[in-house]
Amino acid sequence: MSKSYFVCCTSIAVSAFASVQASAAEFRGVGEFIPGVVSESRAAIAYQQDLFKSILSHNYLLNHYSYALANAADVGVIVSRSGEFKKFVSGKVQDICLSQNRPEEECRSASQKMRVSAVEVWDNQDASFVLANWLYKLDGENWYYFSDLQRKTSSYFEGGTRKLFVVKGWDAGGVLANGLTVPDFPVVVDIRDNTVTLWTNELND
Repeated sequence: MSKSYFVCCTSIAVSAFASVQASAAEFRGVGEFIPGVVSESRAAIAYQQDLFKSILSHNYLLNHYSYALANAADVGVIVSRSGEFKKFVSGKVQDICLSQNRPEEECRSASQKMRVSAVEVWDNQDASFVLANWLYKLDGENWYYFSDLQRKTSSYFEGGTRKLFVVKGWDAGGVLANGLTVPDFPVVVDIRDNTVTLWTNELND
């Protein structure tokens, strides 16, 4: 079963992180803020371009925000600790929200709501199914086939170096997006490139 919950966070850690987690304290104490530098994920860019090349329509907006972490130890902390994951992602969400000149109180409230939301974790083909389904729910019935989306998304998760985290019930509408949105917030952690990528989608009719 590829689906995991943070309540049993040790079960979601990649085996390669075993030694990383043991030494993570040498880099950061528990609760210490993990910075992330605004960056680009080549895999995320390629995936996004591939979708628009042959599937998604012009009124479908798919955006991603990628951040590079300092080292594998920081990635290991985010992957294995619920609180650190939520703190990192909710902080980035608040930053993006404020950068779009939205009301500060609304940005802070959305960030706080994320910190108390449940998170699911998926990998491999299960991750591709879940992310493709999130994309499809927005307007798939009118424009494209789910099988096409899943095929493209499967390529994104090939190699087993990316894990999909889904913040359940959290909606980016009015916080990071202006058009029609769907609940659940996908975040992809790349354990090879040490990047964290936040995804948003919206439909402008």
